[in-house]
Amino acid sequence: MRISNVPVPEEHLLAIAVGILLQRVRPSILPGSRRLQQFVGLSLIGAATSIVVQSMAAASDVRLDQPDRLVMRGPYTVSRNPMYVGWALIHLGVGVASGACWIVATLPAASVLVHRGIRHEERMLRATFGDGYDCYRAAVPRYLPRLRRNTHSAAGPGMGTSPEASVRAGA
Repeated sequence: MRISNVPVPEEHLLAIAVGILLQRVRPSILPGSRRLQQFVGLSLIGAATSIVVQSMAAASDVRLDQPDRLVMRGPYTVSRNPMYVGWALIHLGVGVASGACWIVATLPAASVLVHRGIRHEERMLRATFGDGYDCYRAAVPRYLPRLRRNTHSAAGPGMGTSPEASVRAGA
């Protein structure tokens, strides 16, 4: 696994830094039990770190900045952007664990910026992989897993729900 293959979450890091600065200038504490905040925040950070590490492992043999194939294993079977989801959950976890309203409040702005970058990546992937990416996109949601399994893939009846089957059929 190459660490250089991990996209640095600049938007989230900048937003957290802005939140920390705002917290120092005009403190605003989240309501509720401090212990509960720490438990929930650290739990979010732990779960999110697991998602990021699993995503890194699944994408370890693909250069994410210039992919030669789609990553469709591990967390990428339930989300097309699990690493970004993980970074957002870490951002939320840091805010909740620290009890800092401002850190939590910067999450939407960071998420909008990340989303804009993802839309650009999607256009690039569509141009590079064509129908294969379209099938993967139809089978796997952009961010959060579906609550119910999709019983029909974009590749057609009988192909199952796996993104790999959809891409093979579409390629």
